[in-house]
Amino acid sequence: MGNVTTSAPVVVFGGSGLVGRATVALLLAQGRKVYLVTRKAASAPNGAIAIVADLTQSGWESGLISVPLGCDLVYLAYQATNDQSADRLVNFDGLVSAVKVLSPRRVVFASSISVFGEDPGVDIVTEDAPQIAHSPYARDKMDAAAFLGTLGIRSVVLHFTIVYGEGDPRLRYYKDLLAGAYLVFKNGGNGLHNVIHAEDAASAVVSVLEHASVSGPFIANGQTVLVRDWFSWIESSLPRRPKAPAWLAPLTRGPVRRAFSAIGVRAPAIIPEPKATQFERRTVFDSSRLRRQTSWAPTRTI
Repeated sequence: MGNVTTSAPVVVFGGSGLVGRATVALLLAQGRKVYLVTRKAASAPNGAIAIVADLTQSGWESGLISVPLGCDLVYLAYQATNDQSADRLVNFDGLVSAVKVLSPRRVVFASSISVFGEDPGVDIVTEDAPQIAHSPYARDKMDAAAFLGTLGIRSVVLHFTIVYGEGDPRLRYYKDLLAGAYLVFKNGGNGLHNVIHAEDAASAVVSVLEHASVSGPFIANGQTVLVRDWFSWIESSLPRRPKAPAWLAPLTRGPVRRAFSAIGVRAPAIIPEPKATQFERRTVFDSSRLRRQTSWAPTRTI
C-alpha cells in the first residue's frame, strides 16, 4: 500500500487525553507539524502548536485560522457526562465544524465499541456487526461516522475497545471498589474484557495515517482477557491507598471526597454494601482487518 508522506501537518483534537498524548508524541517523533486543539495551552507538549478552544463554547472555530487547509485531521475528543447537549457539541458538532473549516485531506476519528451495544449477542464482533444507538454517546459516535461517510475523502473510524494507561483515573476508581468489596462480578469474573493500552491505540491512529489507501471502520483491540484477570491486574499494578476512618463517611461527599483523593487517601464509602455490578460479556472484538490493511500490531499487554 502507498504511504502518506509525513510532511503534512496534523491537527489533533483531544490531544491531552490518554490516547491523544501518546498520539501527539508519535507524530512529533515522525517530524510532523502538530497543531493541538486543547482547552489549556499548558497541556500541549514541547513541539506542538497549541490552539486554545473549548468545543462547548460558540465561536471556538476562530482559533483554527492559523492551520493550513488540506491538513490531516485526527479527532480524538469525546465527552460523556449528564449534559447530553454539551456532549454532542464535543462528540459530533465539533467534528463537523472542524471538517468544514479545515477541509482536511484525511480524517481519523476515534469511536468506541459502545456502538455495538452492551451485549452484541455474538461471540466475535467485526466491523460489519449491527450498530445500536443504545445511549446518547453511542448515537453521537454513529452520527459522526455517518457524516464522514458523506465527505468523499478517505476517512478512518477506529472503534477502540476499553482504553487504559498510566494516569487513567478509572483504574484508581476500580481499585477502590475492589479494596472495599463494593464490586460485584455478574458471572464470577469469567466473562471477557477487550482492552487496549493507550500507546497501542495511538500507534493504530498513526498507522492508518501512514497508509493512503486505507479507509472505513476498523476495530482496534489490544487483547481479550478474563474479567477476573483484568481486575487482578488493576489490584497488582496500583499501590493501595490508606483508608480514612469510617466515621468520616457522612462527610466525604463532593469537594471533601475530592480533597481525600488529592492527598492520596481513599475516602470511606457512604454506602457500605456492593453497588457496582460489573457486566461480563462473552464477546471478542476482532482487529484482524486493521492488522491486515496496516502495519499495526499491539505490543502492550497486562
